Amino acid sequence: MAAGATWITCSYLIGQKNSNDPWIGGIEQMSPKSGPDGPFKLHTGCGYVSVVTLVACVLLVINSFMVHAGLKAYQEVAPAELSEPRAQQAIQIVLPVILIFMEYWLYDRLVERFAKRDG
Repeated sequence: MAAGATWITCSYLIGQKNSNDPWIGGIEQMSPKSGPDGPFKLHTGCGYVSVVTLVACVLLVINSFMVHAGLKAYQEVAPAELSEPRAQQAIQIVLPVILIFMEYWLYDRLVERFAKRDG
């Protein structure tokens, strides 16, 4: 079944016709601009997952540097409980992940707000 699905995608993209293949059906007659996003959906597939994963990794590294710099700057005035290595390690692990969720939430809000203006 996976080979048939792959053949549909390949034949659709390349434009080949094979009337003997039952998987193709009416897909060949579709125009390249059919659907709201054209022939390719923007938020599906391996490419989208790869981009989201790459962006999350980059954000995690940037957030880790920001949290580390913030902890170093705050260390002089921090309470004694936050000056312990265990507390600082927990903050350096948990806070960048929380920041990623906040950044994706903010990104979704901005995309939603500007998408309503365009359409």
